Amino acid sequence: MRFILSKSHAISSVLNDYSDSARQSFLIVSITFSYHKLVFKISGFLLAQKLEAFSIAVKVKGNQISSAPEESHPPIRRERYTMSNYHRPHPDEVEQLLLNATLRDDLEPFFDESLQCLDTGRVPIKVENDFLTAILAWEKAPVWPISRWFDPELLLPDADQLTDNQVHDLLWDAIQQLASKRVFLDFTDHLNDRQLYCLLKRDILPSEEKMVDLPTNCLYFNCAQPDESPEIWMQYYATEEERFDWEEESGQDLPPVLNKPHPRTLPK
Repeated sequence: MRFILSKSHAISSVLNDYSDSARQSFLIVSITFSYHKLVFKISGFLLAQKLEAFSIAVKVKGNQISSAPEESHPPIRRERYTMSNYHRPHPDEVEQLLLNATLRDDLEPFFDESLQCLDTGRVPIKVENDFLTAILAWEKAPVWPISRWFDPELLLPDADQLTDNQVHDLLWDAIQQLASKRVFLDFTDHLNDRQLYCLLKRDILPSEEKMVDLPTNCLYFNCAQPDESPEIWMQYYATEEERFDWEEESGQDLPPVLNKPHPRTLPK
């Protein structure tokens, strides 16, 4: 049985903590999770622009501030500033700018032609740094079978050697261990414990995935993928709208809606 994984990435979860206007400042980042590397391109314009704002040399004379020597250009009107209205950069701002420069340097080896960019002119520096941190974590993450994300490795004995009670206990122990690594199972209520146990042992634990070390990164396995098992999806999980669309597109009779035989409250 093949799984199509639905991943909540480090990137989208970072943006959820910010306002709509901040999230809209990002262009769409194309991500392929299975066998292709996530790539992107970020302009250095914002950093240069912000550093320029802090690099102005000032001379204080009395209660006036004048800028350092300028390039030759037509005279411009000068504004009077006092120490009371002069904005001194907050230490957190400086720290974020330095972090931004470090993240860009670390990410430079991963740039290529398929990279897309942020609309950096409208993105707060803290939001951008969270985004870059998520991307860097993804790029540096090792690709391992999920069973090897654990020490010792999470291995399950063959189900035919176990009683039903043993299967139940080992299954729930494995589900809890997976949740500790932010790996979650979805749509399992049509499977009994032994079926889910076998599926976990055969398909999920051997699945090679990037082990992204971020608290916001989660990995979800859909155990009733509509494309793989449309009848199961139509019987147990589909909405009325999905059932109608499937009937229209497939030309087949809808299977009856059934109650889920093995309801579970799984970690999320």
